[in-house]
Amino acid sequence: MRHWRETIDRALDLHIEHLSLYSLIIEEGTPFYTWTHEGRITPGDEDLCADMYEYADERLHAAGYVNYEISNWSLPGFQSRHNLTYWHNLPYIGMGAGAYSSFGGRRFSNVREPAEYIRMLKAQQWPEVESETVDKAQAMSETAFLALRTAQGLHLPTFEQRFALPFAQFAGDRLHMVEEAGLLEREPEWLRLSKRGRLLGNEVFLRLLPD
Repeated sequence: MRHWRETIDRALDLHIEHLSLYSLIIEEGTPFYTWTHEGRITPGDEDLCADMYEYADERLHAAGYVNYEISNWSLPGFQSRHNLTYWHNLPYIGMGAGAYSSFGGRRFSNVREPAEYIRMLKAQQWPEVESETVDKAQAMSETAFLALRTAQGLHLPTFEQRFALPFAQFAGDRLHMVEEAGLLEREPEWLRLSKRGRLLGNEVFLRLLPD
């Protein structure tokens, strides 16, 4: 925890305009995975991660940063416009080798090798290599999940207009259960995570949204 406090304080000393603070996922096949299983490093438990999050949020808030998304803080006017496109689940087109796109109910990616990408374009071939169709139920879940990660939350009229279904009807009894647990806050047109809900974001999404 001492090292974490020093890291946050150092970042503030540097007057950084935007910070993204994510918990590290230890992937199989990486040195961190090997070191963890050898006992050379010990990942922080949930309580430590919560303490680290709360310390960062308090220090950054006091310094004028806005926690506009669960894992992202910025000074006013420096929010990531690029990432806000993802969090609002809006369509986007990725250009270049290995780029991903989400458009027209599909997610797709381009070939990864630059030389192959260029060859296909010169041959007037579409460089798409992988594609996934996103159905309505999946799009509704993803829209709610991504919006609830933001401080602004999910705009209920926009959700209903986009999908022709009220969010309360989509979520069903799960919504009431999560609200009763104190993990959500509701305004007439908005639904957002409570302070406790932000610490338990993944649990909220698992309990709230359909499989």
